[in-house]
Amino acid sequence: MRNSITKTSAFFVMLTMLAITLYLWKVTDRYYYEKSRDIFESLAKESEKALLHRISSYRQGVLGVSGFFAGNTSVTREMFDKYEERIDVRGEFEGINGIGYIVDAGDDHVRLESFVARARADGMPDFTVHPENKLNKDNFLILYINPVEVNRAAVGLNIAFEANRHEAAVLSRDTGRAAITKKIILVQDSKKRPGFLLLQPMYKSGSIPDTVEGRRNEFAGWTYAPFVAENFMRDLTYSQSRDIDFEVYDEGKESAENVIYDSDGHLDKGERPERLFTIHKEIDILQQKWLLIWRSTERSEEHTSELQSHSF
Repeated sequence: MRNSITKTSAFFVMLTMLAITLYLWKVTDRYYYEKSRDIFESLAKESEKALLHRISSYRQGVLGVSGFFAGNTSVTREMFDKYEERIDVRGEFEGINGIGYIVDAGDDHVRLESFVARARADGMPDFTVHPENKLNKDNFLILYINPVEVNRAAVGLNIAFEANRHEAAVLSRDTGRAAITKKIILVQDSKKRPGFLLLQPMYKSGSIPDTVEGRRNEFAGWTYAPFVAENFMRDLTYSQSRDIDFEVYDEGKESAENVIYDSDGHLDKGERPERLFTIHKEIDILQQKWLLIWRSTERSEEHTSELQSHSF
């Protein structure tokens, strides 16, 4: 009888120890899961902060060009070239294609011909307006863009020919604030990758008029910067593509048509593996909406699994 009780007691002790061990394993497993999740969330916040900082600093660069125009009653191509050489655009701002100046040449044919003649006399003998604008009557022409070597296809481009460019230009002009375009393909990018323009409006008085009508009447053009999204968003942080994958979608919509950037390239391959951690966040960027998505990587998930497997 006593031997039977002893065996029963030992069984319950073993069962209790097993239950305690299982409980502690679950607690520890949960601890490492939550710790990994917290690390992932901090990396996502770091990535967002880096993106916003890059946008802000590049906008300041474009704004600086506006200051250059405001400080000179007349700007020639030679003056613009010398200014660009001093600021070293591509060396100072990683991922930027260049910085330029866009003029509203009006919708009058005679005025347009006069504008083209002046542009050719200003050191651009081959200046030609392109492409044919079938969308509207506006002529928003890229007059200057440096460095010219990598942006030659953009010289003379009428950005009003395409809806996303035209919409952002009008929005910027009428609000008096910087704006970016929705997803576009830069004419100077032979790889045809997603990109966008950052447009900064300027006014003849040097200040922003109080009304939309006043802003239209006093409008003096845009300084702008073109970007290939892949170049602009690459290496925002050390952890990008290593511990987190990063995606950006236009108009706040997650779809293949709206993707601006995909750090891991899975969308190009038509696949999207399930990940342990994912964060979606919609943000306003210079009068446009972007959807940002961060996902944990295979590497970071393997690290989490290793921690959990060595809990005991």
